[in-house]
Amino acid sequence: MAGVLVGLGALYGVGYAVTGNTLPAGTSIGGVEVGALSPAAAEDALRAGLAPAASGTVTLASVAKPATELGLGIDYAASVIQAGGRKTFNPVEMIEALSGGKAVGPVVTSDAEKLSSALSEVAAADHAPTDATLKIDGSTPTVTPAKDGYSLKTAEAASAVTAAWPASTTIDLPVTVRAPDITTAEAELALAQFAKPALSGPVTLKAGDKTAQIGADAVAASLSFVPRGGVLQPTLDAAKLASLTAKPLAGLGGKDPLPATIKIGSDGKPHVVESVDGVGVAPDALATAVLGVLDKTADRVAPVTLGAVHPEFDTAAAEKLGVKEITGEFTTVFPGAYAYRYVNIPKAAGMLTNTLVKPGETFSMNEALGGERTTAKGWASGFGISGGKETIQVGGALSQVTTTTYNAVFFAGLEDIEHKPHSLYFSRYPKGREATLSWPDVDMKFRNDSQYGVLLQVLWTGHVGVQGTITVRVWSTKEYDVKQANTQISNVREVPSTPVKDDSPDCVAQDASTGFDIRFDRQWWKDGALVKSVPYFWHYNTNTPTTCTNPAALAADKNRQS
Repeated sequence: MAGVLVGLGALYGVGYAVTGNTLPAGTSIGGVEVGALSPAAAEDALRAGLAPAASGTVTLASVAKPATELGLGIDYAASVIQAGGRKTFNPVEMIEALSGGKAVGPVVTSDAEKLSSALSEVAAADHAPTDATLKIDGSTPTVTPAKDGYSLKTAEAASAVTAAWPASTTIDLPVTVRAPDITTAEAELALAQFAKPALSGPVTLKAGDKTAQIGADAVAASLSFVPRGGVLQPTLDAAKLASLTAKPLAGLGGKDPLPATIKIGSDGKPHVVESVDGVGVAPDALATAVLGVLDKTADRVAPVTLGAVHPEFDTAAAEKLGVKEITGEFTTVFPGAYAYRYVNIPKAAGMLTNTLVKPGETFSMNEALGGERTTAKGWASGFGISGGKETIQVGGALSQVTTTTYNAVFFAGLEDIEHKPHSLYFSRYPKGREATLSWPDVDMKFRNDSQYGVLLQVLWTGHVGVQGTITVRVWSTKEYDVKQANTQISNVREVPSTPVKDDSPDCVAQDASTGFDIRFDRQWWKDGALVKSVPYFWHYNTNTPTTCTNPAALAADKNRQS
């Protein structure tokens, strides 16, 4: 017995002597081979092998950060010791040292505060579930599948991170799944039971002994599905459906209502033109009737009752706008030498007069004049500015209309959304207070930021060969006195008075134009007190005078005068 004990002691001594000198053969830490290496050498190998992970990025759900910012690190010495790089009397560890090692993970350290901060970002991110939807594109109903959401299990997340890293740099976190209110199955059910039948064919409207059909396209354009209580509820846009069924309703004896308008009368003042009720089906009643038969594929007859239909903008609404007095007015003069002015200015005046801009609406001069100016639309060619020079453009003189309108709006106190003065100064316009126009990139826009309606009136005088005028009036309810103040002109730059001669056939004569800078304030006053002040600045370029000498250019200019 004594001999056995002595033998065991000897074996323990050998085992203790062997362990700790080198790591067991076949040992790896975090995928780095360290078997048969001394603890110091193993630590060096581990640092090199795990360096990419230690300095790399870790992705936690939607949050990606460097491992160091998450407070993650590796205790290399402890990792080596844990893998067998130490003296031991443990018989199991002795056997492993003598027989061979195994794969182990590194010892991970963490900064609790940093890791908690990153996990808080994940928890705060929007991980709400996404409901399935049923939408109609054209005439095709389409289901978009639902997606589950989730909530982070914050109490378990930190342990999950330290357990998975650095073996994994994209870490799945423990979450509680959040189901959507509208499942994909619910959307598919609504598709089969309602959407497909709804679009399967026309719907017949019946009023008394008269019938009329509305097409599936009108239904498709008006139909939508709204989530309510875990189901997709079909609904029809009543106003849209009513607008799309005007012709069928007319066949039943219906008649569109006429909205109220505000127009300048023969006395030169605005008057409300009363609205007129129509005959038809109230939009809500129409939608209810049609909706009631859309789940059928046969016998799709919707009974309706004709009655008075009121316009959305009625007489009372028009009168409430308070269009009663001139709040801004401005007049500019123009030379009568060219006939095109007496084409374009009257045409524009007719298009702008009686334009009503309701509270909150934005006026665009380009839109009000029908978009792009072409000869096919009745616009004449005349002078305009392009590239800092006067050129020939379709719609010449419309900058005169735009400038005059801008000034009337300026003194009416309405919000300036967009305007661009000319690059060259013309003495017939107020310095710095003018606006050019070009399709599609240069526009004059204002917003009616008042509580009242705004009505435009444009007047003009003159004839070819005689100086003309254009006057723009803004009718509304006056709230402010608007003034220009603190005007300063600087950086004046003169040009030679002697014209340059140009013999090219496409020459356009140029007048001399002095360059300068101007700044001023636009001020709003009420009851003697300054309410608001907005600064304005503009830089005018110089223009060298040019005389055309080519017969073709002279003939073209003469033709424009006739």
